[in-house]
Amino acid sequence: MADDLPDLIARIYDAALDHGLWDSVLNDLAGLFADGHASLYLLHESDTAETTAFEALAATSRWDQAFLDSYGQHYWRLNPWSERVLNRAVGEVTISDTLVPRPNLERTEFFSDWLRPQQLLSGVGGTFLRRGGVSAHVSVLHADPITEEETARLAEMMRRLLPHFARAAQIHQRLGDVVTQRDALETGLDRLSIGVILTDPTGRVSFSNRAAEGLLRAGTSLRVDQRGLLCASQPNETTKLRQLIAAASIVLDDPRMEPGGGLTLSDTGGGDQLAVLVAPVSRNRPLLSLTAPKAAIFIAAPTPANQLSQPELRRLYGLTLTEARIAGELAAGLSLKAIATRLDVSYETIRNHLKKIFLKTRTNRQSELVRLLLRNLPALGSRTAAE
Repeated sequence: MADDLPDLIARIYDAALDHGLWDSVLNDLAGLFADGHASLYLLHESDTAETTAFEALAATSRWDQAFLDSYGQHYWRLNPWSERVLNRAVGEVTISDTLVPRPNLERTEFFSDWLRPQQLLSGVGGTFLRRGGVSAHVSVLHADPITEEETARLAEMMRRLLPHFARAAQIHQRLGDVVTQRDALETGLDRLSIGVILTDPTGRVSFSNRAAEGLLRAGTSLRVDQRGLLCASQPNETTKLRQLIAAASIVLDDPRMEPGGGLTLSDTGGGDQLAVLVAPVSRNRPLLSLTAPKAAIFIAAPTPANQLSQPELRRLYGLTLTEARIAGELAAGLSLKAIATRLDVSYETIRNHLKKIFLKTRTNRQSELVRLLLRNLPALGSRTAAE
């Protein structure tokens, strides 16, 4: 059994990187016991009179699904071990009979209607993490009989595994936090009207937001070649762009170097030139990271002010649909009379709406309102991007 532990420990850390492997880990753990059934579970301490803890199964092995369902619906409330497990110290291993003496356990509904039908009579478990009223536990239930010597050996094995479960859980949590932060960042970048592209030092694209994706698909100013490298429509502009990307990447290693720079890119489709700014991403180099982005490319695509997103104007300032449209038209440079004509309403109606817009945006004049809207253009985005 001891020979099996290194492989099992390695699989525990594999599961930290891929949560879909936890059930497989528990299958391997359960296989070290005769008729073993393993589970990872969380206990949430409760202040209610009905229960001392709410239980959530994180992963399981070798269980009949009908029994798992009945446990989740009813029997977890009757589990006499749960309350006692709450008092178990992190790293402590316990044998089921020491938590609840066997005669007492056999008198419970939990034993007679849930454990005994599965021929699960004893168990070994341990607590490997506790934080903020939530504790994480691993247990293996198995059939009797089992000798005291075997019980002690299984308890020692569990004791050796608990620190690895704890460390794997911490790694899993840290990775989950990073993924959450990344998703939030990508969502925020997608709402910008400016394009954002992240590359490695050679110009290989690792991320592009929605605005940049549109420019890359059009391919009239910027595109990604067959090697995955960012390039411009003109060879000389591609050379300049990659020089800036390289400079922005090198500055992370040599603070004396100038970080990136700007240039304008031609549009072969007849559109306006693109203004591009290249800047370093971070001076922090992750250890052993071969794919971390080094350069960020910001692209100011020509976006008419009248493309301000009306839904975003409404959410940001609490404007009505009509007020948001009027605000957008003002930002586009239209006069009140022109807006009245376009909306087919009277000039006084537009003026009344404008007064309400002033109140909601805390501005006092048209020029002040327009400056506010144009200043927030990158955050508000274009109509096509937000809607």
